[in-house]
Amino acid sequence: MARVAAMTDSEATRNALDDPDAQPLDSAFMRKAVTRIRRPGQAPEPCALVALDPDVAAFFGKQQDCSAAVNAVLRRYLEGEKV
Repeated sequence: MARVAAMTDSEATRNALDDPDAQPLDSAFMRKAVTRIRRPGQAPEPCALVALDPDVAAFFGKQQDCSAAVNAVLRRYLEGEKV
């Protein structure tokens, strides 16, 4: 932390911009952003992490809303299984 504290603002900004995982959010991202506030005692929404094969991840990664696309495919599969 001493190294970070010794940096100027411009050095810290340059270092952050050099990190591909720390890029600024653009206006397109902010237009799609949703604020979710959980009330005290309210259960979190169910969530699952799933490991995808690289080719599957690449395909769905091209979709505008990757999670929604994966969920839609899985939902169609489940509906087909009910028959």
